[in-house]
Amino acid sequence: MRRLIALGVVLVAVNICSAAAEQKPATIPDLIRQLSSNDFHARQHAAKQLGNLGLAARDAVPALAKALHDNFPDVRSSAGKALGQIGAPAVEELIKALKDRDAGVRTRAAQALGQAGPDAKEAVPALIEALKDKQSDVRVAAIDALGEMGAEGKEAAAHLARLFHDSSSRVREHVRTALAQIGAAAVEPLCDALGEEKAEVRLDAIKTITLFGPAAKKAVPALRHAMKDEDHHIRAAAAQALGKMELDAADAVPDLLAALKDKKLVVQSEAVTALVLLTSAGVPGLLQQVREADRKGHWVVPVAAAAVLGKPKSDLAGLVKELRDKNPQVRTRAALQLAELGAKAYPALPMLAKALEDEDPQVRLTVAMVIARVERKKTDLVATANIALRKAQKQLEQPLQAMQEVRWRTALSNPLIQAQINQIVMFYIMEKAMAPTGYSPFTDRLLEQLGPEAVPAVVEGIHFVEAYQLGFC
Repeated sequence: MRRLIALGVVLVAVNICSAAAEQKPATIPDLIRQLSSNDFHARQHAAKQLGNLGLAARDAVPALAKALHDNFPDVRSSAGKALGQIGAPAVEELIKALKDRDAGVRTRAAQALGQAGPDAKEAVPALIEALKDKQSDVRVAAIDALGEMGAEGKEAAAHLARLFHDSSSRVREHVRTALAQIGAAAVEPLCDALGEEKAEVRLDAIKTITLFGPAAKKAVPALRHAMKDEDHHIRAAAAQALGKMELDAADAVPDLLAALKDKKLVVQSEAVTALVLLTSAGVPGLLQQVREADRKGHWVVPVAAAAVLGKPKSDLAGLVKELRDKNPQVRTRAALQLAELGAKAYPALPMLAKALEDEDPQVRLTVAMVIARVERKKTDLVATANIALRKAQKQLEQPLQAMQEVRWRTALSNPLIQAQINQIVMFYIMEKAMAPTGYSPFTDRLLEQLGPEAVPAVVEGIHFVEAYQLGFC
């Protein structure tokens, strides 16, 4: 019996030792051996584990490079990621892989180099060569890798800019991001691209310059030249880019003022946006220049309402009748056309006052704006309209997540709201001017957070206030 007990103890001890051996973490040599396993799950697991070890797994680089050719895609993918995680010690093997006959291997090699980032800076010349690859996936991976190099990839900037001619829109899109990541060294090649004959290339270059903001101040002369481009999309993009340059775009103010009378609404709108942004940035004397341009008749108001409303009606009785229409869009349109009549719509005020209780918040918002425009005195009706407008606005916007997110985007997607936004902001500027303290928190929040869609209204509002000497600005 004692012998049996002793044997049992020995067997238990053996089992415990075996379990402990099984739980022992695999060493790097063990993981390297697993990369040759017949089980693809084991190979994939080994590649992942080696990648997690990072630089410590440098001895596994040759085996992982070989695994880039594995029959199973998950193993190939994990091997590529692992090489990228190991970093500098893997660069030499990855450069070799960039010339592999298999496009998939070339792609994975470029992706791994991008993952290594600036540590793989010696691969920049090889990645530049990969930009000529026949396979777009390889080109995209090489572009992304060069972008991940940051300033270390500056010698690739001119080569990347030439890819704006690429037939793949995906390639061109990735080029913009990569050049922005490389930084200031990319500005000069981008300016050169503005002289290209192909309009799409010029447009891509400007869109990329816009990403830099003031860091691309060297591009201001080229952007000013682009403001005279025959393609209105390029003129609009150039105006947008100049608006991001802050004080460095001061010399471009005359070009932006000239664009206020451009035949294309999108150019006018972007020019206004830029002027307001430059005013906010503190460009000296800009506001006065805008006012002078308006007084000389150079200002062309972006009439988004004209496209929605068509020719304004002068039939006051007909418009009042439409305020009772079953369709809220018809009621909104009628209110907007009453706004176009200005003081001539004064007899409609009683009906407009009733419409402040309309079941549709968009109608109430529009009617409140109309009352503010028609009844310019600070009356009880204007105060009631102000309250109604605030309530309608709360219904149109989604709940706020902190004070920084005003949800006007949904409302602004409606062309009728877009058409009336000028007058909405004008109403609040007037309210701010009339307020005893001269301060309206809601006005400030509105102007700060509405975004570029509302910017034309800001300039028109400034003109409105100045014309009626309401004391603002």
